[in-house]
Amino acid sequence: PRSDGSPAPEPLVRACGVSRVCDLGVEEDAPRLEAWGRVAGHLGGTTEDLVSELVSLRGRTQDETVADACDRTARSLVSGALDASDAEGVMEVFVAGTPLEAAVSRSRSVLSARDGEGADPDDLELALAALERELEAVDARCRDDEGTVWRSFGSRAERVAYNLGLADGRVVRLAPEACYQAHMASARILLELARPAEALAHAERACELGPLRPPAQIVRADCLVALSRLDEASRLLSDACARCACASDAGLYLYRLASVECRLGLEVAALACYRRSIELGGPMVAAARSEYGRLAGAAHETLAARRINPSAFSGEAVVRELRAAGLPEVSADAMLSRLAAATGACVDAGLFRPARELVACVAELRRDDALMDVADSLERC
Repeated sequence: PRSDGSPAPEPLVRACGVSRVCDLGVEEDAPRLEAWGRVAGHLGGTTEDLVSELVSLRGRTQDETVADACDRTARSLVSGALDASDAEGVMEVFVAGTPLEAAVSRSRSVLSARDGEGADPDDLELALAALERELEAVDARCRDDEGTVWRSFGSRAERVAYNLGLADGRVVRLAPEACYQAHMASARILLELARPAEALAHAERACELGPLRPPAQIVRADCLVALSRLDEASRLLSDACARCACASDAGLYLYRLASVECRLGLEVAALACYRRSIELGGPMVAAARSEYGRLAGAAHETLAARRINPSAFSGEAVVRELRAAGLPEVSADAMLSRLAAATGACVDAGLFRPARELVACVAELRRDDALMDVADSLERC
């Protein structure tokens, strides 16, 4: 749907908040991947043949990112930096070979190369400088104006939730993934360097680009915690959780919210967050169970005074505590209704890839393995 500008059928409009089919798009690199399919047919020949095809494609395309891809790939081939027989290398340069993407890749390597004392500060500074150098021009091109917003999405469910809840009528253009990731990496590096105020600026920009992407909201909350702005971190995570796209996102937000509530001295609220995270399921369940048990043991006097049995603390009791603390309870029924309606509308419209991604979210909420078989069948359509 990324490049399909045709009007959306009415059921899709209602269920997914779109006016055109392309309003369901999430992959900014889709035009380059589509163009690569044409370029790949010329692999195996001479460098001259491949460069000729790139020059021809450059003249035909109306997509600026495809034109740039043709230019940089042809330059690398002509200079000898890239071998025409290296299909994987040529594809990488064509689809994701910008200087900013290279800087993001280097920053990830630096951040992951931790020892007991953390990443090397000099390496972090060099990675940060490279990110800032390459980010400035790209970021300047992705600024909102009166008629257009630039956004980044981590999933189809996020795009649907954005269309239904956050879209304001302006045209949504997909921001380069590297722009979002560069701000995320910059924020994480600055946190490592104990410069949280500077990190926060990058985290806020990442949240502007990806307002429903959990990593952006979480790194922003981490910055606020590092600045001792715990109340703000709690509100941020609560708001993000209340408008999140799927159960696994809600479980992650509640897990992180629990640690902030604990720092604020609100142990029962923290326990309620952990328990609700467990109830919603997803990848944080094991960690939430572990933290729940640890905190329940540490807070036994508080729980006894409140006559709360941690082994029986669930369901409506958890919801009451969340409401009392002003925290999101997360309605699985409302989320399920939205996702199921969007899935059905995509199937009816013949949009099977978005439908497959959405039905996987429905299966997660229902904890229904049979629905994953449905998702697999949709992938083959």
